[in-house]
Amino acid sequence: MRAQSTTKPLPGSRDLQHLLGSITPVLSPTRYTYCTVPLDEGDPVIESQAVATFLEVEGKTLVVEFEAAVTAGLEAVGEWAMLTMKVHSSLDAVGFIAAIASALAEQRISANVMSGFFHDHVFVQWSRRHDAIAVLEALIARYRSVPGR
Repeated sequence: MRAQSTTKPLPGSRDLQHLLGSITPVLSPTRYTYCTVPLDEGDPVIESQAVATFLEVEGKTLVVEFEAAVTAGLEAVGEWAMLTMKVHSSLDAVGFIAAIASALAEQRISANVMSGFFHDHVFVQWSRRHDAIAVLEALIARYRSVPGR
């Protein structure tokens, strides 16, 4: 006898046309940086301030406010802006992040993406944050103008 799945259906939209035409990118005013600390070490205070963490074999990746990282004595790697995609995408939506990353890549803007339960977040170079917003607005306009929307 097969075990029944106890997971719920994934919430959010999977319709790529809808998602790309409905994004509202929100630029955080906070300047972030990436840091890493050993898995068995770290500062609980700075880790509690992280907007994102990721455990890897090599260590814990932290995405924290730039100034907080410097104050804590961590090595700050780059300066990043967080763009939150205000549209409730499903975790199994196909092509959504690829379309966003591709549009940014066409303008030579790197995209470091983290998906939360409700929204996707794209970290772009701090110096290119306004360029990234313009790229996303053009992408949105392209999908809003498609017939049938």
